[in-house]
Amino acid sequence: MDQHATTGGEEIADSTDCGHFFEGTEKLLEIWFARNNGGGNPGDLRSISRCEWVTLLKLVHCEIISSKQDADMIAYLLR
Repeated sequence: MDQHATTGGEEIADSTDCGHFFEGTEKLLEIWFARNNGGGNPGDLRSISRCEWVTLLKLVHCEIISSKQDADMIAYLLR
C-alpha cells in the first residue's frame, strides 16, 4: 500500500515505499582531545592534517571515502 502525507500543500510519499531508499549503518567513533601545554594551537581540529586523520582512523579499521571543505569546516564521510 502506497502511503502519502501532505505538508504545506505538498504531497510526500512514505520513504519506506521508495525503491531507492537507503539508510546506512551508523557507528559511533568517539575521540577525546587534550591541549598540549605551551602549544600555539588554539584548539582548532582543522589543524590536524588529513594524513594524521588517516593514520588515526586506520587504528579502528576505518577510512575516509569522501570529504567536503569550506572556510568554516571540514567534513569526512567514513567507512
